Amino acid sequence: MSIGKMQHSLQLQSKSSSSDGGGGNAGSFSTFATTFGRIEAQGGGERFFGDQNEGRTTHKITIRFRRDLTTAHRILYAYTVDGTSYTRTFNIRRIENKDERDKYLEILAEEGVAT
Repeated sequence: MSIGKMQHSLQLQSKSSSSDGGGGNAGSFSTFATTFGRIEAQGGGERFFGDQNEGRTTHKITIRFRRDLTTAHRILYAYTVDGTSYTRTFNIRRIENKDERDKYLEILAEEGVAT
């Protein structure tokens, strides 16, 4: 893949949990790296879950190779159009080392599903 096609600035995030003071845990995400990548929609669907429709969209995200990314992480894409800010969150389902050459990672991710 041409580097010029990696036009999206992506934040790689890890989850951490801390005590909420009431005996439970509160989870939060923090960015551990920022990289450029390409987001391509692959398909979508809906399912009925907990008395409501849940929409899902799968995407293929391509980034340069790195060893510190796992399926426990997520990807955040924040951008601005005409002065309005938007944020998209992708939950990582699978990570593939493209052609086993340690050059690119192809990530299968879902958008629209809570973590």
